Order: sequence, then C-alpha cells, then structure tokens
Amino acid sequence: MPLSFLYATVRVRDVRASARFWSEAVGRPAVGAGDGALVALGEGPETPGVLLFEDRDAVPQATGLAFCPPRGTLLGEVERLTALGATVVGKRHRGFGFGEVTMADPEGNQFVVTSGTEEWKAFENDEDDENGRVPHPDHPFWADAEQPPDRSVHGSTFAVFEG
Repeated sequence: MPLSFLYATVRVRDVRASARFWSEAVGRPAVGAGDGALVALGEGPETPGVLLFEDRDAVPQATGLAFCPPRGTLLGEVERLTALGATVVGKRHRGFGFGEVTMADPEGNQFVVTSGTEEWKAFENDEDDENGRVPHPDHPFWADAEQPPDRSVHGSTFAVFEG
C-alpha cells in the first residue's frame, strides 16, 4: 500500500504566534498544545497539514510549501498575507501575467504562493486583463520580478512559441 502524506514540519521559535499566522493564512484552525500545533490544509482526518514544532533555537528555513489561492488573485493573496505579517522575498514572472511569489512568515520561514485558480480560468476563457484577474506582464507588481527568458514559461505545462 502506498504512503499517504501526513504533514510538513516547520520549526518555529513561537508556536502560538506561528499557529495564529498559519491558521489565518490557510483559513483552518490550529490544534495542539505545549510545544506543537497542527494546521490542517483541508477537511477530514487524513488531510495533510503544517506541523509547527517549537524550537527556541530555530532558524528561518525554506519550507518547500507552495500554495495557490482557489479564489481571487495572486496579487490579492500577497496583499492579504502581507497584512497578516508575511513579507515578500522574491517574485518570478512566468509569462502572461502569471507567476509565483516567495514569501516569508513572521518568523522568516519561506513559502511560495502561485497565481490563483480564477486567474488560470480567466486565461483559459480568453478573458482580458481589464477585469483585474490576470495582471498584464507590464503590471507594476512584476517590475522587480525575475522574468522568463525568451517569453517561455519554464517549469509550467505550456510555452509560447513565436515565429
């Protein structure tokens, strides 16, 4: 029988503050006591989660966690997470106004947020940029982002072929 993913562990200095941040970030309650807390990433007993383990000597790390907003836009999600205390570490533009943003939680642990489901649906339905769901590649948000070379969309399932 194959393994099931259970949780990703993130060592934090303040488990309560981190549990508040992650709970608000993913919209799920944090459960736990003492030196640990689990924030489920969905519903049901077998749903994977983020296990926050308190370690007073913890140093910020790249968690390997990546998220995609099911509603709204990448820009809106970055604004929401920044209001919760996260910071933008870097941006990578993937072409067509899509991309990913590396962010850090209040303790400095890094995670990635990618363009959202609504943005992809708008793109697939050939909706224009005026509705705000698919930011144009020249949008000021992308000004300091790493750009894809030769307009290819590397690391994705599609690419633009010019010529």
